[in-house]
Amino acid sequence: MTDKRLILSVDEFTLVIKVKKIIDTSMGMWAALAEQTILEFSQKAKFSEIFGDSNKLDRPSQGYTVGITFGTNPFYFALAYHPDALQMGIVCKYSAHAWAVYIDRWQKQFKEEMNLAYFLNIVSDDHYDLRLSRVDLTADYMNYGLDINAMYESLLPDNQTVKVINSKGRQSVSKLTAFAKDGKVTTFYVGSKKANSRSFMRVYDKKQEQEETFGFRMKQAEELDDWTRMEAVYKGAYAHQLTEIIQNEVHSSNELTRLIADKILEKFQFVSFQEDKPTEPTVALTRVQDGQFPILHLESPRDNDLQRSVEYLMQGSGLFQVMHKIEGIWGRGMGKTFLLTLYQYYLDNSTPNNDTGIWMSKHLHLMQRQDFMDLFPYFVDINNENAKNAITQPASKE
Repeated sequence: MTDKRLILSVDEFTLVIKVKKIIDTSMGMWAALAEQTILEFSQKAKFSEIFGDSNKLDRPSQGYTVGITFGTNPFYFALAYHPDALQMGIVCKYSAHAWAVYIDRWQKQFKEEMNLAYFLNIVSDDHYDLRLSRVDLTADYMNYGLDINAMYESLLPDNQTVKVINSKGRQSVSKLTAFAKDGKVTTFYVGSKKANSRSFMRVYDKKQEQEETFGFRMKQAEELDDWTRMEAVYKGAYAHQLTEIIQNEVHSSNELTRLIADKILEKFQFVSFQEDKPTEPTVALTRVQDGQFPILHLESPRDNDLQRSVEYLMQGSGLFQVMHKIEGIWGRGMGKTFLLTLYQYYLDNSTPNNDTGIWMSKHLHLMQRQDFMDLFPYFVDINNENAKNAITQPASKE
């Protein structure tokens, strides 16, 4: 067996650009401002030099209607906005393949290092704010001889020998799901993948995945005896806080590597159930960590009443079934007309009641610090899946 290697990196991410300028959206000014902002952002990031000329994207990220990409490449990369929704901002979505190519080409063309911290620095501007809405942090264990099936079975309640704890020693993760092939688990998830979850971990056989899908790292995979990846996904409030930490605390590639180790260990430490000692993957991360960064936290008290109300409208109220009936009777597209008619009725006839007034007085300042699209975490997840599937060549599957 060749030497063991642990590589920590950012796999993929979604960034939201929020323009600071206050404009009259009723005058159609947002679309022009969004286009100008995308142009400035793209020039700072040198997308044309890295990926190729800009062109219209037929299928932008869900929730957005106008999208562009750069070049004709075998991976998903997009910038998008909605001309009628200033609050949604502009989304910049890198798939794992796109980010890997961007780093490689940047370093070759400009002879300088590129990482997420440096990227956020070069694209920053006084006219807009940047916030990650999702970021995947990975730990690649190469030639460690890890057995994913055995790792999964060690976590099962019936014969548990290993537990997953956070940095405070609490066994906070209760959900465990797995996918098997030929009777053996090759991928398992720690934590919930539901749209409103803020973090979960995926553990899988990266060597097998790359070789079976002809992935863009297949050659690297073939040179390894084994390759296990632990992928920690952070969304919503956790991703927002990671943006601030990266911008304020990370000034080099070494510091970014330490941050990745720290944030994986903060939520996902694998320790022996009886002896309470860290297992080999966790020990390897602690050797890299070297000190702690600010802890990820939720605002307290954090009121999820608004998001629960939105989820009820989408899943339990029957609203979408009404739209199905309307479109079934009067044709496709009439569902949108129905929603616009409801909106006009809201403008003409609805006033906030006492409960709404009290809620607003308590939570307005806190909620304004959140992104509007945080109310729809489903779109963050579905866009992530679409990005993995929106490829033009089989060899680019991730």
